[in-house]
Amino acid sequence: MTNFRGATTADFTINHFKKRIPVAPASHFQKYQETQRKSEMALALLKNNLPLIVAGVAVASVGVVYYYNARQPQREPSLYQKIGGEAAIDATVENFYDRVIVNPVLAPFFKNTNMVRQRAMQKAFLNHVLGNKPWNGQNMRKAHAHLKLTDVHFDEVVKELVNAMRHLKVPENLIKQVGAVTETTRNDILGR
Repeated sequence: MTNFRGATTADFTINHFKKRIPVAPASHFQKYQETQRKSEMALALLKNNLPLIVAGVAVASVGVVYYYNARQPQREPSLYQKIGGEAAIDATVENFYDRVIVNPVLAPFFKNTNMVRQRAMQKAFLNHVLGNKPWNGQNMRKAHAHLKLTDVHFDEVVKELVNAMRHLKVPENLIKQVGAVTETTRNDILGR
């Protein structure tokens, strides 16, 4: 098919596209090659220095965390931590029950008691009241209801606990704090 100027449709299409598709000058191709070369060099540099980059990021991260933590208000250690943690509680409870079982006011309550279990329960309870672990044992009021305890009994328990801590050279200010925490259980243990 020919058009009004005598050119075929195929000729028109070819000529049309030749005019519309610009040919890039050589300088564009050279710029492309240069950009490609720079990209490859940057990638090689990155690969060769990756351990250093990772180390730098890690150091910067530690710095940020340190700065953030330094700006946070410091938490007061729990009484549990102040007295020496698990080892201090274990030693206190062992010394405490060594005293309790020879105390004439308290010994009768422990005559038929499994002392291994009793010591374990006391350690768990002290862990709780001194701020370390949640209490999973029996309710204090319920656990002591059948014993018909009085203030005299409670005072003897506190006295022996204080003596056990003094024997272990716990500082007096911490002994007073433990005594104050123990005092908060008085009404429950005595069923009031």
